[in-house]
This record gives sequence, C-alpha cells and structure tokens, in this order.
Amino acid sequence: MAALNKWRGLVDRWRQLVTEQVANHLTERKRLRRKRSWRPARATYPLGPLRRRRLLINLVVGLFLTQLLWNWIPGAIRSVPEVVHALIPMTRGNWSSLSDSVQATVEGQFRLALVQSLAAAGAALALTYTARTYRLSYRGQVTERFSKALERLGSEEIYIRVGAVHALEQILYDAPGQAEPSAQVLASFVRHRSSLPTGGDIPENNQIPDDVQAALTTMTRINIRSSWPIDLSSLCLPKDQFQFADLSEVNIRDCDLWAARFFGARLIRADLTRAQCEEANFDQADLERAVMDGTDLHRTWFRHADLTGAFMAKAFLNWSHFEQARLAGAFLDGAVAHRVLFDGADLRGARLSGADLSGAWFRGARLDNADLRDANLGEADLYDAQGITVEQIVCARPTSSTHLPWSMKKDPLVVARINEVEGELRGSRGPRS
Repeated sequence: MAALNKWRGLVDRWRQLVTEQVANHLTERKRLRRKRSWRPARATYPLGPLRRRRLLINLVVGLFLTQLLWNWIPGAIRSVPEVVHALIPMTRGNWSSLSDSVQATVEGQFRLALVQSLAAAGAALALTYTARTYRLSYRGQVTERFSKALERLGSEEIYIRVGAVHALEQILYDAPGQAEPSAQVLASFVRHRSSLPTGGDIPENNQIPDDVQAALTTMTRINIRSSWPIDLSSLCLPKDQFQFADLSEVNIRDCDLWAARFFGARLIRADLTRAQCEEANFDQADLERAVMDGTDLHRTWFRHADLTGAFMAKAFLNWSHFEQARLAGAFLDGAVAHRVLFDGADLRGARLSGADLSGAWFRGARLDNADLRDANLGEADLYDAQGITVEQIVCARPTSSTHLPWSMKKDPLVVARINEVEGELRGSRGPRS
C-alpha cells in the first residue's frame, strides 16, 4: 500500500509538472506576441544608428545623382537649340516658307498656349501662398490654444486644471511638433503639484490629485511620448496609475510610488534607484535593464514581468511575487528577498551572491548558471527547482531547514556544507547562558 501511494504521488507530481510546463509555454508565447506587436513612438527611443544610416543613404544617392548630372549636362546644353525650336515654332528654319494664313494660325495657338501656361503658373503660386497662409493661421491657432491651456493650468479649481491637461493632450494629437514644449510644461506642473505638503492638495488617503494623474497619463502615453527626457525624481506619487504607460529611460529616483500600478507598462532602462515602491504592481511590465539599486519593493508584484538584465542590488524584496517572471541575467547581489515567491521564474544566469533568500520559494524556477555564492538559503524551497547543481548549493549557505531535491539532500558535499554553515551560526550566537 505504501508503494502504491508513493507511485500515486509521483504520478501526481509528474502531471502537475507537465501542466505547469504547458502553461509556461503558452504564457511565454503570449508575452512574445504582445512584445512584437508593440508600436511605440519613434521619438521615444534613441535614433542615432537610424540617422547615421539615413545620412549614408543620402550621401550615396547624392553621389549617384551628381554622376548622372555630370554626364547629362553637356548633352542638354547641345540640345538647347532643338528644345527652343520645338517650343517656339517661329524660330524654325522653314517658318518663312509657310503661308501667311498658316503662320497666323500657328501664332494664335502659340499665344493661347503661352497664356494658359502663365495662368497655370499663377494658379500654382496662388495655391502655394494659400497653403503658406493656412500653415501660419494653423500655427497661430495652436499657439493660442497652447496659451489658453497654460492659463487654465494655473487655475484654483481642479476641474479647470484637468480640462487644461486634456486640452494640451489634444494639442499633442493635432500638432506633434508641440510635443516637447507640452512635455516640459506638464513635467513642471507635475513637479509643482506633487511637491506640495501633505496638508495641501494631496488628500489624507495618500492619493494624488486628479489633475496630476491626468498630466502623468498624458506625458507617458505611448503614441504621443516626446523625446524630451522625463524627470519624476523625488516626487510623491502614491497610488498612481501607470497602466501601459511608456516610462522608458525615465528618471524615477527617490520617488514615493507606494501602491502604484505599472501593469503592462514599459520601463526599459528606467532608473528607480532608492524609490519607495511598497505594494506596487508591476505585473506584465517590461523592466528590461531597469535600475532598482536599493529600491524598496516590499510586497510588490512582478508576475509575468520581464526583468532581463535588471540591476536590483541591495533591493528590499520581502514577501514579493515573481511568479513566471523573466530574471535572466538580473543582478540581485545583496538583495533582501525573505519569503519571496519565485515559482516558475526564469533565473538563468542571474547573480544572487550574498542575497538573503531565506524562506523563498523556487518551485519550478530555472536556476541554470545562477550565481548563489554566500546566498542565505535557510528555509528556502528548492525541491522542484530546475537546473540547480550541487556546486551551486555548496557555494551558497544552506541549512538543515532548506528544502533540497532528495538526490542533493544526501550528497556528502552538501551535508558537509550544511554542517559548516550551522556551525558558523551556532558560533555567531555564542554559548547559551
């Protein structure tokens, strides 16, 4: 009976593992499809290589056209008399041999064609002048709308300020050339309104005002994001809503983002150094190569997020959730990750040396080539971790409370390392009185 129960347990575990693998595969396919379909603004990201390529293409095309003109100009000069004779029939050699009636008919047709050509040229000039006048008038209208929006931003009524922010957003849609000035104005507005004391416009429930939320939403829209850098450092933005926002390369250092929502946001290379992000939600966000050095991430959600190459040294991650997250090549040296859920996470090549992983769960996580030197594994659950080796466990600091695979639990090197670590712990506590 015991053997039958053992086989049933193995079959249930195998079935659960296969189900998790299939679910992970489908989730990864959805994530890659969503990432390929992303169409951010062209001005959001560096265009240096593209501009250099265009410059090279323009240079090659210019040289080609110069060569064509060099070969064509001499022949064109020689053909000038022929062109003149073709356009002006009175200059032809056989003109004098024609009868008076034929000459009069030809001259009348030539005058008519000349008048029609002059009329067409005049119409083209008038159309050009009309287009120029329209552009100047439209620019004046945009400037007037921009000035009125600036006046309304200084109003004492919050609903007028919200309307001014939406007016600036409409200007960004109608006149993309005003993206940079509008972004500067909105950034200054957010910095001024969010730097007020708690007794000012910020309510007692630590939620930012509606006008600041509207300005942040407009600044970070993917389709109208300008190339002007956004600086949100040292601001108080609790419970802010950044769903699907474009915050790539944005400076958010030392910012208070308690319980903020970044669901599906784009934070590639964003700087969140020392930011306060307790209970924030980064589910399905793209944080590739983001900097979170010393960031407070207690009870934060990173489910299905992309943290490839992220720098999270000495970050505070206690009780956070990284289920199905991508942390390949991430830098977590010295991070405090007590009771963190890494179930199904991709930690291949991640650096976790000196990290506190006590009580962390790694069920179904990939730990191939992960650096676990001097990482605290007390009470950590590595029973179902994939890709982990004896060498990684020996380099870390496991204890008898660490849940290891059965094959590693009895390994002599692992047993010796556990005894060594527990001896050091007993020595550091000192003798009991």
